[in-house]
Amino acid sequence: MSSSPNARARPRLQALGRELTAASAALTSMPHRVSRLDALKISMFLTRVVGFRDLLEHLILKHVEAPSDFHWASQLRYYVEEGTLVARMFNSGFTFKNEFVDLERPFIYTPQTLKVFHGLVMSIESRHPAAIVGPHDTGKTQTITAFANALGMPIFKAVALRSTSYLHLTSLFKATAASGAWLLIDSLEVVPASILSLVSTLLMSMYAALRANVSVLDFDPVVDPDAHTGPKRGPVGGKNAGSGAKPPVHPALSRLGLEWSVAPERRSLQVPLLPSANVFITSRPMQS
Repeated sequence: MSSSPNARARPRLQALGRELTAASAALTSMPHRVSRLDALKISMFLTRVVGFRDLLEHLILKHVEAPSDFHWASQLRYYVEEGTLVARMFNSGFTFKNEFVDLERPFIYTPQTLKVFHGLVMSIESRHPAAIVGPHDTGKTQTITAFANALGMPIFKAVALRSTSYLHLTSLFKATAASGAWLLIDSLEVVPASILSLVSTLLMSMYAALRANVSVLDFDPVVDPDAHTGPKRGPVGGKNAGSGAKPPVHPALSRLGLEWSVAPERRSLQVPLLPSANVFITSRPMQS
């Protein structure tokens, strides 16, 4: 009786593992013979091959023998279709643009980075923001950056938003919407609750517009708390002008109990909304 393809592949993978171990040992034993750049190239190549070996071991362990199997379809795969390189995961396909190269920390495909890819793809397809949660230094931010680079997407990063304003956050979302870029809000666990509320409001507005397939993102006019232009008075223009009445406050700010006794500027926040715009959030697991 002939053995299965998986059984025949195991000895080959074991031999490949021994060859990779020998190659890594040879690289580290002769640093004086290899330039730093060449050593980096070889190291990145070996790292990638080790990732492929681990993937093959995973597929064998799961007894994958058909392209339609979930454990294969859930991998980030590359195909040449009509002369174009396409990256596929599940039933989704994206035109591949650039290879991500980090000269300090080579990108490594691991089970953790694969989970991040799953979250990103499902977010893009469902038009809902993705929250990527995982321990520190497991590649969350690097994976998002690598995927954006592979798809040729510009990416804005907002790291540890401990203090900011509604208008600053709005500017980030305006730039993301108008350019069709990705916005990465990193380290959500250190963001104060008041700022989280603002982020939530902006996220709901943006993704409701994306799911409705509208071409313009229109936030409500908002009071500018930074416009300290004079003594306390009512809104500029209108029936309450000069009467000392409090200026109207955006609902997101009102819920936080924030008020200003200065004349506000009412700024238009209507911007184009490109369908490629997305927002991703990373966080460490919250402590109970």
